[in-house]
Amino acid sequence: MNQSVCELEQFFVGKLHLDFRSPPAKDMQVTQVRCNFDYGVGTHKSDPHRYRLAFRFDCHEAMEDKTEVGNAVKAEISGFFRFPESTDKKRMDLLIRLNGVSILYGILRGIVANATGVFPNGKFLLPTLMPQDIVKQVETEKAAASKKGKPTKNAAKK
Repeated sequence: MNQSVCELEQFFVGKLHLDFRSPPAKDMQVTQVRCNFDYGVGTHKSDPHRYRLAFRFDCHEAMEDKTEVGNAVKAEISGFFRFPESTDKKRMDLLIRLNGVSILYGILRGIVANATGVFPNGKFLLPTLMPQDIVKQVETEKAAASKKGKPTKNAAKK
């Protein structure tokens, strides 16, 4: 049996805020889900093959005029990952972002669907996302903020 390339050892949900806001009128409908994503990456101080990824996002449903209605979610989840000792740093730095975002978002997607199943409109399925697009957006925003000397807040928007 081969060792996993990026193994999730454990995770913790640090924040999970769920709201349901009804549409203002019966003839008005949710037409979009708006999301903001961000994350922070850290390495273990004595083991360079162990990483932590703190993934943060907020998503809300909106009408065509961008009025927030329906479901809204704000969440943060941290995962602790291990890589085989044969994995080089450049590969780990890439995989922690791509695989970490994908794994942690998937976990929260299931938690949100289960928790919102009792809401008036039924379960809320967070949108499917492409981790490479989220990573690209977050890294671009962080680089731009770094050049300006500003911290990022909700680095990527979808």
